[in-house]
Amino acid sequence: LCVSRTSFTWGVPVDFDPGHVVYVWVDALFNYTTALGFLNDKYDDYEKFWPADVHFVGKEIVRFHSIIWPAMLMSMDMPLPKHVYGHGWLVMDGGKMSKSVGNVVSPEEIVNKYGADTARLFILFAAPPERDLNWSDQGVEGSYRFLKRVWAITEKYLELKGADGDSLTADETALRRRLHQTIAKVTEDLDGKFNFNTAISSIMELVNAMYLFIESHGEINTALKHELLRSLLILLAPFVPHITEELWQKLDEPEASVHEAEWVKADPAALVVDEVEL
Repeated sequence: LCVSRTSFTWGVPVDFDPGHVVYVWVDALFNYTTALGFLNDKYDDYEKFWPADVHFVGKEIVRFHSIIWPAMLMSMDMPLPKHVYGHGWLVMDGGKMSKSVGNVVSPEEIVNKYGADTARLFILFAAPPERDLNWSDQGVEGSYRFLKRVWAITEKYLELKGADGDSLTADETALRRRLHQTIAKVTEDLDGKFNFNTAISSIMELVNAMYLFIESHGEINTALKHELLRSLLILLAPFVPHITEELWQKLDEPEASVHEAEWVKADPAALVVDEVEL
């Protein structure tokens, strides 16, 4: 692997040969570790965050991350990232978004109008990560409407009268089953598969089920209400960290932040269907 170049002058100079500059990818790739404190005293996160669980990179630079970067790390006896995942492009008008072509959207305009969480949700939901994503203003609007529904359902459930007792009604049992089906699905989709779009789709179905329940019920088991709201925000937090953090503060949970909460686990007993109608 040649780690320097002589055909241009921009870049980090090689100190023992002024005719060479460090190959830009050698310089850039090491930022993953130097930004964590490797060989410097500015940061102290290397032991905590390296090796990375996964590098998410554009598909056109997979080669640099799966050949050049591992070679560099192995030469220094440093641990390798556990996964390298090449995601698709954002495309518009049939081609990859490009400033030179002009087929781009302004991130600032999207964030200012809808918020950063809407942009994140749309990108993660609109297509599987291995495929190119066609930009859609309608899709952005749809993601924004869903987040408004999440905010509204959280407030509605907080206001919903709580019913004491350990037993659940049939409808409450069905709603809790839906919750734990969602937990199982989202966990499966995220655990090494990175199926963000289907995980989000499952959460959307849970939110729909919560709306259907509240339309015909004036109260809900207190423990179930708490479990629903807490679990919903924890499941959504990796995708939309800002709105879930704001809503978390309304729940009066022991953790100061939703991002400090332990990941929820599916209850096998809740997944059991007691009766089947034929």
